[in-house]
Amino acid sequence: MTAKVKILLGFYQICTVLSSTYSARLPDVLARRVGINEALAFDAWCEAFLRPQCFSYSTRLLVFAFTPIALIASFLLVGIGVRVRRWLVATASRPTCAEAVDVVTRGMFDLTPAGLVLVFCFVPSI
Repeated sequence: MTAKVKILLGFYQICTVLSSTYSARLPDVLARRVGINEALAFDAWCEAFLRPQCFSYSTRLLVFAFTPIALIASFLLVGIGVRVRRWLVATASRPTCAEAVDVVTRGMFDLTPAGLVLVFCFVPSI
């Protein structure tokens, strides 16, 4: 199932840049379905919130480049926070350093699959 989803997403990525990169046209039936990409495009949302008149190109480029990293880091921090909170509520005695490291490590891995999905969606296929 994972391989099929990857193939489908790769096909979609190719279809969205087909006309601009390869100077080829999709059939009209596919072009209408792929047209939703313009509504979901990250750069269009970035342009809506970071107006070109207000922010320089380098600022918008930095936001565009670091947003996926910030999303992935926030997933990891939320996983750590949830695991540490559960651990602190459940622990009545004074915790040791080794227990704390173990809890943080386990918390980091709790939301790693969601972070990997984000990496797969934001990083272009090779």
